[in-house]
Amino acid sequence: MAATDETLIVLAAGRGSRLGPMAVPKWLLPIWGRSLAERQLSALPEGVLPGFAHRIVVTGFASETIEAFVKDLATPFRVLLNERWRDFNNWYSLLVALDYLDACRLDGDVVLLNSDLIFDTSVVAGFFGDNYHLRGDIDILVDFDAHLTAEAMKVSCEANERRSVTGIGKTGLRRPLGEDIGMWRLTSAGWRRLLGALHKFLGRPECEQFWYQSGLSALIEEDRLAGRPGLVSATPTRLSAWIEIDDQRDLRLADRLVRSWTWPDASVVCADTT
Repeated sequence: MAATDETLIVLAAGRGSRLGPMAVPKWLLPIWGRSLAERQLSALPEGVLPGFAHRIVVTGFASETIEAFVKDLATPFRVLLNERWRDFNNWYSLLVALDYLDACRLDGDVVLLNSDLIFDTSVVAGFFGDNYHLRGDIDILVDFDAHLTAEAMKVSCEANERRSVTGIGKTGLRRPLGEDIGMWRLTSAGWRRLLGALHKFLGRPECEQFWYQSGLSALIEEDRLAGRPGLVSATPTRLSAWIEIDDQRDLRLADRLVRSWTWPDASVVCADTT
């Protein structure tokens, strides 16, 4: 991937309460001898990580540990602190990041990545290949073969070439077809619209525990009522070799799964300090 004006945003502010007492954020949990962060970043296709013009990680719980970690990365990350991580769900972390982009007048596309997602390279390869192009202003990576549990972030789509997304959420979808795995691409127009939707959550107690996907759901409904073409499309994962780590069971499963995947050398992510 050649250098672009794109920004990578990693949301890593949460404490991961379902994992039990922890001293580090989920992004730094050990997975078979290496941190989740190292596993995640090194699993991006070759050349992708250094190709971003800007790399941002939004922190909250144990922020200082992530600040120390990114100092040793071969590719720099800017750390943004979400001071309200105890009060709000992850929509506020995304708001912090997008507000920063807006204040800096950055107009490039954004790749959004959840910090608790671990995956084999082939899962996300379709998002970064030479033949990839955004089908809408917001494109989400969807596993259409996933077993949809109660906790799955479900997606419903129209059966058209763009796979236009008609709904997203954990509940309330009539005919969900797949699961949002936690990686998105957004054009400048897309993330600016999402930023506007997230700002509307401020000052509304009923929105405090929303997911950032709730902002997307609001935009989908807004476009539907206005009779506009949907701005959200779905790109299918090539296989289901990924896991979102929410609890100790997920952590144990991730440790077993990564043993069967191929990983680049750690120097792909971490700077050579020798």
